[in-house]
This record gives sequence, structure tokens and C-alpha cells, in this order.
Amino acid sequence: MTISAVVTDKKQAVMNMGDFTKTEIEQIEDRGYSIETICEQIKVLRNGIPSITLNRPCLINEGIFSIPPEEFEHLYEFFKKATKIGRLSMFIPASGAACRMFKPLTEILKNGKDVCWDDLVNASDKEDETSSFALEFFQNIESFAFFDDLAAKLCQRGIELPSEGSVASILPVLDVLLTSKGLDFANLPKGMIPFHLNKDNTRTPFEEYIIAAKEITRDSNGLVHIHFTIPESGLDQISNLIDGFLVSINDSNVKFDITYSFQKPSTDTIAIDHSDKLLKDLNGQIVFRPGGHGALIENLNDLDGDIVMIKNIDNILPEVFHDEVLLFEKLICGFYLTLETKLFQLLHQLDDEGAHTNLFDSICKFIKDNLMMKVPAEWNVLSTVEKTTRISRFLNRPLRVCGVVKNTGAPGGGPFWVSDKYGESKQIVETAQVDRESDKQMNIWQSSTHFNPVDMVSGLKDYRGKKFNLLDFIDKKTGFTTKKIFHGQEIKALELPGLWNGSMAGWLTVFVDVPLFTFNPVKTVNDLLKNKHLIS
Repeated sequence: MTISAVVTDKKQAVMNMGDFTKTEIEQIEDRGYSIETICEQIKVLRNGIPSITLNRPCLINEGIFSIPPEEFEHLYEFFKKATKIGRLSMFIPASGAACRMFKPLTEILKNGKDVCWDDLVNASDKEDETSSFALEFFQNIESFAFFDDLAAKLCQRGIELPSEGSVASILPVLDVLLTSKGLDFANLPKGMIPFHLNKDNTRTPFEEYIIAAKEITRDSNGLVHIHFTIPESGLDQISNLIDGFLVSINDSNVKFDITYSFQKPSTDTIAIDHSDKLLKDLNGQIVFRPGGHGALIENLNDLDGDIVMIKNIDNILPEVFHDEVLLFEKLICGFYLTLETKLFQLLHQLDDEGAHTNLFDSICKFIKDNLMMKVPAEWNVLSTVEKTTRISRFLNRPLRVCGVVKNTGAPGGGPFWVSDKYGESKQIVETAQVDRESDKQMNIWQSSTHFNPVDMVSGLKDYRGKKFNLLDFIDKKTGFTTKKIFHGQEIKALELPGLWNGSMAGWLTVFVDVPLFTFNPVKTVNDLLKNKHLIS
């Protein structure tokens, strides 16, 4: 049988299993997917994804390091040396739209029913969350950095700004705020929303992060490295915004290396309908959906970087607070570098000497003291050759140091010990990954003391200076299934393993306690009313 015949037979078998047409096969392969992968995704959606088994939460000195102040200067020196030689860059996922920030306001606008100030007050008294949100927004509307832009648009159209006792509808204001008739905030990338005031000018998260990157990644030649993942449709708007901002910086001693990437179509995932069949649109085409932030592991893998700081686009304060917050970014980086130095030395020794008794003892001490992990018991009975191979495989993985903050009830993931092929490892786990039907698992979840703010330093190269293939360290069994509405019907969609969850499950992970004041996310527009976001 020829190779082409084997391939044809294989495709035919898969097609029969998935009931794909020739056109559908072509559509799948045109996106860079294999038929086998789509069949696996359908299987996962039909059968579900197993929950992660939590062993226990990571606690201070039991999975989480606390940096004593007397070590600050030492760690800062490590950071400075790495910065000077250009090892550092920032990677900021900024693909998300701002629509979630304005969701309650969008719901009121879509409802189409005229609502005035007193209506909001009365509904708020009845504990209507959407109306309470809108009332808080309008009560403080002049405090937002974008207020002057909004007021100018309203003035152009002769629209009255609602105030206490006013009978004017709020809908025209929301129309100008959220749609293309005005500021179009509900459709912009989140990073383009003016968050802060800096003197007389507004600052978006993109602009604030450029200033932060200048402080964090600037090397001895004045070069600043920062990478944004963005929606492809927003490239022109975002690049124009950033180019204009760079001109305003006007510092001849600084050069900016700002790069962009888009989520790859090949990372989109499929969905199934209520009959567990592959979801198609009205034209009979397979519906592909963005695979979630886990898709961005591909973008990170493509990055030509060495040590990369990863932060969320919405967790940024005005420049006046940067020194206070960025100190801990620098300390996390310094902490990473001290670990990397020891790790790389041990791996080089392992290459040269093998796991002889003294080196083996040093490695075990490093694993216990610096990674806070248990040494696999079976290593003790292996031959020196087998031990060397096993240890090299265990240690020669991407390393990341993740800042974690005290848990104050914010939604999101946290640091936990879980079982894996190495015996046990530390992972960032999301609520959706936990078995909510298990009292034992929920008790472990609720006993967690810390939260993941997405504040990490990640190494992309091994001890020989060779880039890791980060795709080799994904746990593909840790994705998410979510229920969505598509054309009025409930569907089940698949999200890839999260960027800092399953996509980094095979990394060496170290957690470090950082102050809560470093965590200032803007999940809704009203979060911008918190004190530190208001100070210019």
C-alpha cells in the first residue's frame, strides 16, 4: 500500500468517526489543525475534563517563600546586572476587549428602556446589581480619566449629562460612551481605555506599561523590550496610539523595541451543540472560537527572549506609584536569577561529573531548599547513570517565579500542591479545575491563603542557552469546558489549558509572597474609582 493510500485510509477512518464532510476536513486543515485533534476536542467536550486533585494549599514556608527585607539589596543587584546586559523583557497579554468592563452598562443600553437617575436609585434600593453599578458610575462620572473626552462628545451632540433629580434618560450617554457613535469603549481593546490622568493627559494601560518597561527592561544601551499580544483587528489603532505616545516621551537616551503578536487561528477550538454535535454556523461552516489565554503559550514560545516578565494588561497603576510597585517586580526578578544561577551550575556539573554522591546531595538540598519540593524516593536506588538522566530531566525545565498576594476574596486562581508524574508539584489552579462536588477538595480550596495576580518572571532558555520548546511542557488534560450562548442556543465550548495553569504545568514553579498593594486589577470600569487609580 502506498503512503498516500495509508493517509487516505486514515482520513477516511477519522472522517467516518467524526462524520466530517470533505469540505469540513479542508476547513479544519486550512486552519492548521489535524482531524485527529478535532476528534480529540469533540471527545473532551462530550466526556468532560477530569478535575485536578488538590493535595493541599501552598502556604508561607510550605510552598511560598517570603523575602526578608535584608535580602532586598542583594536581589536588586542581581536584577540590575541582568537588565544591563539586556536579558529582560516584558510580555503583556492584551488581546481582550473592554466589553466586560462595561457589561452592566451595556445591558442597560441593550434593554432599550429609558432609565433616568431616580430609576437607578429606586432599583438600587431593591438591590438590583446592574442598576447599583450604573448609579455608582454616574455618581462618580467626573472622576474618570476619560470624562473630558466623553463630555466633549456629549456636548457635540447636545446630550445632557444626567445628575441627581434629572429626568433625562441615561441611554444617550451610554450610547456615546459605548458605541461607534462616540467613544466606542465597549468595542475597543481593554488596553486602549484611558485608565489614568498624568498631569493634563490621559494614560491607557498600553502607555503605562511602556513607562513601566522603561524602568524594568532598559539595558545599558538604552533599549527597552516589551511585547504585547493584541487582537489583529486592533493593530492599526494600537500601533498609532503607541507611536504617538513614544513621540511624547522625547528621550534621546531611550530606544523602544515594541513588538506585537496575534492569537493564532490554529489555536482556536471547536464547540458542540445541545445534541453533542459539532457546532456549525448558519452557512453550515464549523464554528471556531478563540481558545482562551492558554493559546498565548504559542506567542510566548515564538518570542525571541531570555527572561520574560508576564503581567495582565489591567493590573497597572498611574506612574506616580510605579517605583513603589515595580520594586517588587525587580525583587521577583532578582529572586528568579539567584535560583537560575544555582540551577544552571548544578546542571553543568551534572553534565561534567554525573550524579556522584556529593553532587547528588547538593542537588537534593537545592530541590528541598530552593524549590521547596520533595526529592523522588526512587532516585536513591538508581545507578549513577540512571540517576543522572532522571535528575537532568527533572531539573532541565523552564523555571518561573510567581508573585502571589494574600487572598482577599477576588475571583481567580491560587497556588496549590497537586499530584503529577514527578510525584507532587506546585501549580496555579483555577476554580473551574476543582471538583465542586467534593467536600474534601472544596475544603482544601477554601483553606488557601494566597491568590494569583499574574505577576511572574519566566525563563525561556535552558542552561546551555538553548530555547525551550514551551509546547513540550503543556498538560493538555487541564483545559476548560464552558457553556455559552450561540444564536440563542446553549453550546459547550472548549478552552485550552490556561497560560499560567495547564500551559505551564510542566515548568519548575516557585511562589513568592508579595504585598497586596501590587495587585490593582481593573475588571470593571468602576474599579477605576479606587483611590490609587484616581491619583495623577
